[in-house]
Amino acid sequence: MESNNYLNLRLEQFLDAITNKKNIYELKLDNGDIFQGILSDFEKWFSKADAETRKKLLPLLNNKKEYKVDFELSTIEIINYLEKVTSNFDPIKTRVVLTDIEAYYHMDFRERIEKQSFAEYHKNNWEIPIKKLNLPEFSEKANNMPDIDKMLKKTHMFSQISIIQTINLLREKLKENRVIETENLKETNKTNSGNSENDLSDIFAKGGYELFLYLNENYVRDNKFRTTKYSNIFRVIENRFIIGTHDQYKDFILEKYGVKLSKILNNEYKESYKFKTKIKPHLLKLMEIFENEN
Repeated sequence: MESNNYLNLRLEQFLDAITNKKNIYELKLDNGDIFQGILSDFEKWFSKADAETRKKLLPLLNNKKEYKVDFELSTIEIINYLEKVTSNFDPIKTRVVLTDIEAYYHMDFRERIEKQSFAEYHKNNWEIPIKKLNLPEFSEKANNMPDIDKMLKKTHMFSQISIIQTINLLREKLKENRVIETENLKETNKTNSGNSENDLSDIFAKGGYELFLYLNENYVRDNKFRTTKYSNIFRVIENRFIIGTHDQYKDFILEKYGVKLSKILNNEYKESYKFKTKIKPHLLKLMEIFENEN
């Protein structure tokens, strides 16, 4: 293969390459035990089995091939690929690619390595670490969850490096564009200072507009339901970063993004289990990242 063929990979192939994706096979034994692993794991296990077991199980490996993308990409090659696929980090294309990569990270990669981690823990009879939650409305059992992050540090210490670097690079490029956009907005506001209706950022406290732009770019899980997305962002930042009214915020979203908010989701939704345990922690984590970067 030519050394630059990696530039022609489809995005999914690129992601499979930087996360070293391989097929996971599963075998249920007569005694009820379940064996999971990549092809080399099975070959190693079969090599230690007795002759009768090998005779019975080896045919299962016939014609099985290990899936892999034949590239081990360096950091500079990752940058070259992203530069090409985003047309030199065009903001719109960069945002689309980042959204696709984050979806792959959560829905493919994380699910894959978490399953592998559990299998590794069971295979070695390791005690699974527990993370205690503090949700008084739920049972003690529901408040004791496997500490996935701690497990992954033990079983997949370096597996996430390349894809996290990729995500961070794209976020940094969007941040650079966001700074330019903010400066352009300030110039526009100076030009239109005689007409307050043209100042899109006057509903935000200091730093609030920049934070809003960051959350808008990086809170992607509700991109298909943008009314929900902008309501959730409002509920998380309103106390510290919004000085305008609900109606002013709705006018801002309509003018800037063409999304009509009939209402901002009420406090009952805000305190729902989904918001409390998934959406709000995710948004607060993004806010923490933003504040650390700025």
